[in-house]
Amino acid sequence: MARLKQAKSGRGAAAGAGMLIAAEHLLPATNQTKIIIVVTDAEQVNQGPPPGEVGKALFPLGIRAHVIQIVDFKDMAGSLNGNEMAQIPTLTGGQLFQVADFVGLRSVYRQIDRLEKANFKEDKQRNYRELMMWFGIPALGLLMGELLLRQTVWRRLP
Repeated sequence: MARLKQAKSGRGAAAGAGMLIAAEHLLPATNQTKIIIVVTDAEQVNQGPPPGEVGKALFPLGIRAHVIQIVDFKDMAGSLNGNEMAQIPTLTGGQLFQVADFVGLRSVYRQIDRLEKANFKEDKQRNYRELMMWFGIPALGLLMGELLLRQTVWRRLP
């Protein structure tokens, strides 16, 4: 992943760099489903490594990338057609989604959750025993005793 070139700098999103950072965090995971969810508005991505190259680098690592495009269905000019971000799901085995509101976004996340189910087994369950009370109650008793003694036996006169 270090061999990917930097694109020209300017204003915009660095989706490629974000995916590389996410991939680095996913690399140590073994026997687990590795996915990246990219939420974008389909504006031109012009910072960091090109997303197409990052998608090609993610596939051999076993990382799938799902792309969610936030669109305004009244104005479809900002579509992902012809954009590098649209290639990422096909390169990595993920899917491309388009949503226009929060309800659509929630349904897409539920759909991704159904697609990416994996069995998870935890070897043993941990039970913790709270020990603060063994120190808290005596400390509170000593504090109350000190306040009582300060007002009576250890009282100072000015």
